[in-house]
Amino acid sequence: MTRKSFGILTGVWLCLALAACGQSVSESVTHIRTGNDLTVEPTHHVVLLPLADYAEGITLDDSMRRQVKVHDAIAHRLARHGILSPVPEDVVQYLVDLGVIRVLESATHASANRVIARELNKGWSPEMKEEIRKQIALNAAGNESGRLEMAKVGLDRETIQDIGQRFGADYVLRGRIVEYEVREGHSFDPLKRGLLPFTFDLSSTTLFGVAESEDYDLWQQMAVGAIAGAVAGGASSVETPYADVPGAGNNDHHGKNAAFWGGTGASVAYLAAKGGKIPKGVVQLSLALQDVRTGRVVWANRVEKQVIPRSAWADPADRAQVDRAVEEAAATLADDLAAALAKTPKMAMKPAAMETLPTMPMVEPEEVPEVAPPPEPAVESWKGVEMTDE
Repeated sequence: MTRKSFGILTGVWLCLALAACGQSVSESVTHIRTGNDLTVEPTHHVVLLPLADYAEGITLDDSMRRQVKVHDAIAHRLARHGILSPVPEDVVQYLVDLGVIRVLESATHASANRVIARELNKGWSPEMKEEIRKQIALNAAGNESGRLEMAKVGLDRETIQDIGQRFGADYVLRGRIVEYEVREGHSFDPLKRGLLPFTFDLSSTTLFGVAESEDYDLWQQMAVGAIAGAVAGGASSVETPYADVPGAGNNDHHGKNAAFWGGTGASVAYLAAKGGKIPKGVVQLSLALQDVRTGRVVWANRVEKQVIPRSAWADPADRAQVDRAVEEAAATLADDLAAALAKTPKMAMKPAAMETLPTMPMVEPEEVPEVAPPPEPAVESWKGVEMTDE
């Protein structure tokens, strides 16, 4: 290599090295375009309260993180339609002042769970990750899993009116987190599972049915692979290095071929059983809209979203599926709520105290009796007394 060629290669290498410096930025959370002009008052004012959390099972987030993710997804989707809600921290503080919720001192187990969750992202086996997640879920079920605790399960009319008057809102939006977990998806789509997992799982399910556990399912798939390999290796048309064995019978190579390819098929089935896993993120939300003047529910809806990777080349992370399920569920409910509010005319907000006072009947002017004037002599006598100089 000449000195000139070496210099050119060195320059190209330096350019590539310098071009590789820095960071690649991708927008994983897309910003929402504002749906209304900032100089125009929004059509409706809605106070989004913290959601009641009934989620159980294997989940990636603690109660507080679930609240933040679901609350923000709903609030920002409503903001896209021009429906704005107060700052969540202000709402929480006012609910604490009313005695609706209590702030817990601390949740030490949540910090420990976060450390374990970060450790799970390292090179542990899927079985170990699954077992640790189950233990985390069981441990969280017996402890306080968040910073907020509901002091009241239900809200009376007076409390709803106080919230509406405090934030100048027309409606109060309440809801529940029913499901928030990661499950194992089931699909026979080869593009989602891979060719080998699809082939062995389809054959095993067709021959043996659904197994009681993953261990039995593994044995069934290995049996299918061993049988298929033995049948293919024992065929007379197959030629392998074992075909010519000195001093053996004419059919001796068939048995060795069958044993070799049977073991190969079982090994391939074992490897296929370790792949083809499809994570499924499941989120179910339920929302209800209440009129702050009457406390009556004027809209209610629920939805459950299940998200799995589109193909085997998509992002298989559990968190990616759950986050997408949260966004899809929030978008469905928020869009339906915005469509319902668009058909509802905005009414002037009255103070909550005025709503509780009884209304008095109006008296027409002609129905008011005229007051008779006092007797004239008495008035003159009274005036005469006042005018005397005595």
